[in-house]
Amino acid sequence: MNGSIKKGERVGLSGPSGCGKTTLLNCVAGLAATKSGSINLDGMPISQKPPALRSVNYLFSDPLLFEHLNVLENIKLPFKILKQALPLLKIDEALQVFQLEDKINSQISELSTGEKKRISLLRSLFIDKKTFLMDEAFAHLNEELKGRIIDWILTSKELDNKVCICVSHDPFVFEKFCTQQYTWPENRRLLIV
Repeated sequence: MNGSIKKGERVGLSGPSGCGKTTLLNCVAGLAATKSGSINLDGMPISQKPPALRSVNYLFSDPLLFEHLNVLENIKLPFKILKQALPLLKIDEALQVFQLEDKINSQISELSTGEKKRISLLRSLFIDKKTFLMDEAFAHLNEELKGRIIDWILTSKELDNKVCICVSHDPFVFEKFCTQQYTWPENRRLLIV
């Protein structure tokens, strides 16, 4: 596979389950090793760098939230760990768009799967990394809410200076969110659509 993605592009990856879409994200993030070739970020090879030294933010398909923390504490945690400023005004606005403003003090165990997905997505949008990997980020959301969230993300320009790779099975996401789409057939060749 060979390709390049520019800052501000949001590339959608589609293909049958098990064809390697998530494996590709794992390789970019440094969670899986590449057998050959290289992965470059800003022209610099990162294939041999450990995950912590790559400027990659990874939103996994399963929300990774801490059950012992409430929603607000879960949102704040990565900013505290990474020693990044917490963009409170943007987060307040996003909480309303994501329909989570009344859940801010809720425990994670009280939330639906869709609410957990939205919290993970909201939190990830503001983390300052050069690359944003999204694995089924919009799953478990109805089309109206998904559309509203995508519109807000694009209007907020949070991804304008980032490379974004989005794995999805949802044509709506490719049409509304992605600037380009690649389909990965079962023979594992990546084709431009």
